[in-house]
Parts: sequence; structure tokens; C-alpha cells
Amino acid sequence: MNERDAYQLARAFAEVFASRRRGYEYACVSVEAVRALTAEPKYPDAYVSDDADTAVVRDLLKCGFRWVRTEGELAIFEKEVPR
Repeated sequence: MNERDAYQLARAFAEVFASRRRGYEYACVSVEAVRALTAEPKYPDAYVSDDADTAVVRDLLKCGFRWVRTEGELAIFEKEVPR
């Protein structure tokens, strides 16, 4: 095996082992909180205040979570994290 092939083989192994060390962190919030956050105000000059639930959803999005699915009344968010 020449030096170039050995380097490519080592990189391939490193990628495989790196992918195994990744994990996911999950968070669940109510679907109603997500709906409240994404709903447009009925009137253009309306003021919409944040409540605790919508603030949690905004914080999750700022931290890198993404909405992956809905299970009944729960919206499930996930974030890929290294292990």
C-alpha cells in the first residue's frame, strides 16, 4: 500500500468513527406553542406578546434545534451533538 492509499484509508476510518460519536439531544413542547409562534396576527397593527411557551420555542431555535416531527400534542425538536 502506498502513502496516498494509506492516507485515504485513514481518512475513511476517521469519518466512520466520527459519525458514530454523534448523538442527538431532544426537546418536546406543545404543538399549540409552535402554532402560536408561527401564526400571523389577525390585524396588521396588532401587538402579539410572547408567553413562556413561545419563548421556549424561540430559545430552542436559537440553540440550534430543529422541528422534526409531531407526535399527538407534542412537537419534537432535535439537535445533533458530538458525544
